[in-house]
Amino acid sequence: MKILVLLFNVLIINALYAQGDGWKYQKTVDGINIYTKTNEGDPIREVKLQVHFNRKMSVVVAGLQDVSSYPKWVYRASYSEKVKTINQWEIIYYNFLDFPWPLTDRDVVVYNKIEQNAKTKQVLSTSYAKPDATALKKDIARISDMRSKWILKPEPSGVYAEYYFLSNPGGDFPAWAINAAIDDAPVKTIQGLKKLLESGKFDGSPNKEIVD
Repeated sequence: MKILVLLFNVLIINALYAQGDGWKYQKTVDGINIYTKTNEGDPIREVKLQVHFNRKMSVVVAGLQDVSSYPKWVYRASYSEKVKTINQWEIIYYNFLDFPWPLTDRDVVVYNKIEQNAKTKQVLSTSYAKPDATALKKDIARISDMRSKWILKPEPSGVYAEYYFLSNPGGDFPAWAINAAIDDAPVKTIQGLKKLLESGKFDGSPNKEIVD
């Protein structure tokens, strides 16, 4: 009887966390819900994270736009710089990713665009790799396949965020190793961002173009 009750509870929990479009709930870490899915024809799993930031929308966006702070929260990033400002909402930036020996270090050049819905105040931040935007560097493998997206929704107590991430670092990273780490690396990134936001670093310098 106890086994039947346990199985029933597991089914209920799985149903509550079930997501459409193939998303499968994995676990919750520090309040961060983690989902993954496998896209047809791609051996690398995509990840979706759900988190709540206890800050205003304009402050969260300011944090996302501050390229100089990326080494403080982006997983494995040890150097970041803005390559080009297209306009106040679009930029191209560079990240150097320091990986432990014997793995080859990586870098990635990223195009990013941020936009806000005037009616709902929801913010969408989309990014993708632009590997040809800068010259290749010696002894560094460039990531050419990377896509990410933030969906930020205002709430009375802060911002509800969904983060979608898919990247293939290529080279000496087999697909199984990437998938084994997919639940960990993005979580550390979100944990780092959350910690930085809650430190108050951007409280005094919010993005004034964003409506809270």
